[in-house]
Amino acid sequence: MIGKLLKKIEIKDIDVFVYTLNKEAYRSLPEPEYDIEINNLSKKKTQFKLLKNKQVVHRSNLFEKVFLLGLIKKKGPVIGDCFTDEAFRGLSLYPKMIHFISKRCLFNQNIKEVFIIVDTVNKPSIKGIEKAAYVKHAHINTKRWLWFYYKTTIKYYNN
Repeated sequence: MIGKLLKKIEIKDIDVFVYTLNKEAYRSLPEPEYDIEINNLSKKKTQFKLLKNKQVVHRSNLFEKVFLLGLIKKKGPVIGDCFTDEAFRGLSLYPKMIHFISKRCLFNQNIKEVFIIVDTVNKPSIKGIEKAAYVKHAHINTKRWLWFYYKTTIKYYNN
């Protein structure tokens, strides 16, 4: 219990790319081939699962709001905390799922833009994000303690 508390109050180094997708940049991609289960886990978090024979082969979450976006003066839903079962990697499930979620947000819910925040070293995720037509918007390097960000550097990309 104390370990969890200490982990929450320790200083975190953050080095991420922020990707964005809007209606203008959207392009159609194939839908996932498996069943999709959607669960509202809370008012601010929705979980999307791809199921093959009732087995979860991929999971993505949609967060209504992430405070890190405030550093670049943006707000909107963020897709994150994604996972693909090892046996199903290499099948483009990740880009298909984030594309599916993005399409729902942009066209069914009429949201202006959707974001994905990814660690700069996560090359497989970056490849999938770009395959799903997302565009790199910014690189954020900062430190966070509790809810406070400091020593922040931001590089914007011309899109």
